[in-house]
Amino acid sequence: MQVAAYALYVGQNELAKKVLSEFPTKRIAKQIEPDGRQLRELQRSQAWNYSLFNLEALFDAASIAEKLGMDLWNYETQDKRSIRKALDWLLPFAIGTKKWTYQPISAWQPESLAPFLRRAALQYREMSYENALSKLPGIANQRFNLLYPKPVANEPSSSKE
Repeated sequence: MQVAAYALYVGQNELAKKVLSEFPTKRIAKQIEPDGRQLRELQRSQAWNYSLFNLEALFDAASIAEKLGMDLWNYETQDKRSIRKALDWLLPFAIGTKKWTYQPISAWQPESLAPFLRRAALQYREMSYENALSKLPGIANQRFNLLYPKPVANEPSSSKE
């Protein structure tokens, strides 16, 4: 993701496209399980934080790819591995319908998923992600509210206009 971002910044669009064209097979297919788990991140001492950190890189790569006319947001392997599946796997833990049983070396922070839910609501035009935000604590004053304005139901996403 960083190589693609820097390449795009310095006008090396072809390099950015090359890196991002390899992203589905080198990152999505290898880092996300068919059910959405990110196994490498779940083995770490701060599994929740590392899962979100990796998800952020996936989301950012998809955003950069979109600027180059590439769609990583909707990429899916034959066995259903995708960026969206990774988010969907984390969601029940954040909203409390499943208990997190992986290594929690630091304080549990379900609200850390909030920016991803907003971005997904906008990107996929899926209000269920926005509705899930109401189940997370302390999100009203978070920066993501400025970066990603709340979508309005049945209104086209700004990223698709």
